[in-house]
Amino acid sequence: MGYTDAQKADFKKAAEAAAEGVWNNKYAIKDTATGKLIPIIVDITLDGPFNQKVQVHEGTGRADMTNWYTGDSASVKAHEVGHMMGLFDEYIGGAVDKYPGPTLSDDGLMGLGALSDKPVMYSRYYQQYYDYIKKLNPDGSFILLTVPEPSQVMLLVAGLMLVGVYAQKRKT
Repeated sequence: MGYTDAQKADFKKAAEAAAEGVWNNKYAIKDTATGKLIPIIVDITLDGPFNQKVQVHEGTGRADMTNWYTGDSASVKAHEVGHMMGLFDEYIGGAVDKYPGPTLSDDGLMGLGALSDKPVMYSRYYQQYYDYIKKLNPDGSFILLTVPEPSQVMLLVAGLMLVGVYAQKRKT
């Protein structure tokens, strides 16, 4: 490709940040006994050892788990990372699970949502993390929770403040 070592390092860092940005801060596991939240974080390593190696090609093309393009979006990179974690495609023509009745998605990351800037991150994508925590703590009580987007938290706070103002005005 003719890139300098610095350009290659910059691409690797940007690709890592892009894929992690799609995966992270979407779900957490709550220990219902203690109330503690365990965030689910996907941390891609560039230092190895590796069981998958990605070849990067210049421009655009049809990416797969081990062949990416410099023009791929964050969602496409995150979709391919999903395959590295053992997830199947959720679109016809991909390597779907449960043939002949596969899980299909028009908006999820592992489906056609990979073509979107904001794919839906379904809880099933994080199930393996929940299962691992349950295996480590078989007597524990855990639930998988959606982490609200920061904008949702701000809307909730604003709504509660308006309710409080309205309630205060009704008292006077």
